[in-house]
Amino acid sequence: MLTDLVFSKTEYILNNNRYLIAHLISERKRFEGWLQIEILNHLLSEGSLIKIEKPYPEGNTRCDFWKDEGAEVESWVELKLCVTNYCSNFTTNLSPRPITNQVDQIIMDIEKLNQISKTHNGAVIVIAYPLPKTCSEYMPWKKHLSRIGSSASSWKKLFSIEVLQNETSAYLEAYLFYR
Repeated sequence: MLTDLVFSKTEYILNNNRYLIAHLISERKRFEGWLQIEILNHLLSEGSLIKIEKPYPEGNTRCDFWKDEGAEVESWVELKLCVTNYCSNFTTNLSPRPITNQVDQIIMDIEKLNQISKTHNGAVIVIAYPLPKTCSEYMPWKKHLSRIGSSASSWKKLFSIEVLQNETSAYLEAYLFYR
């Protein structure tokens, strides 16, 4: 299924570009466009017939990844990066985007996925960074996860990657939210 393909390629790309990712995270930079193209490149090179930027049935918005799974079933996957202002020891830069706005955008993506037929698969892959080592227990992040999770039918943590910058570590975590 497309969701599994996208998250496995996401993990592979992030793990194999740790030095670059650590630099981007330390600068609190977004790299969603680059990651989307890298995922597409990997999937196309393996023969996957997927589309990017597929228009939703209603409105003028587009979904990041789309695939016809056969038997009249489609998979729709959104990719969201969420830059936090946690881990102040990892960088001195602050994210110009409030995390609450980013959480609202993730919830809006889940709501957009609800526009598609109930016979189709819909999911949002969220990559959050920088996070502290104990991020699953870190109360501010836990509250945001709970808020996003309450708008989804189910969710789970996919993976966690430690990144190092100037002998300091932070984490990048990926989550999967089903519509």
